[in-house]
Amino acid sequence: KFDTYYDDVLFKGKSAKELDVSKFEDASLFTPSTFGSGKKYTFKNEFKPSKVTFEKKDVGKPNNAKYLDVFVYVSADSKKVVRLDYFYTGDSRLKET
Repeated sequence: KFDTYYDDVLFKGKSAKELDVSKFEDASLFTPSTFGSGKKYTFKNEFKPSKVTFEKKDVGKPNNAKYLDVFVYVSADSKKVVRLDYFYTGDSRLKET
């Protein structure tokens, strides 16, 4: 089952913490890369995100979600989009928000 693979392999030994994606410029949390005329920031998976927030607002619903990847896209005019890739344990499917 992917549910146990997530805990036993992907995030083995890593603690669960809340992730504030408004700190996307923090090099210890995110890796920047060029994305069109803007930038893409990829979460480094240094810990297991239990909840994702942006400027004190919840992003997605942490109930039954196991976050796999978190991305922040920043356009040239500084508009920001957060993308979450997650495993939904309710129906055992991979989803994105």
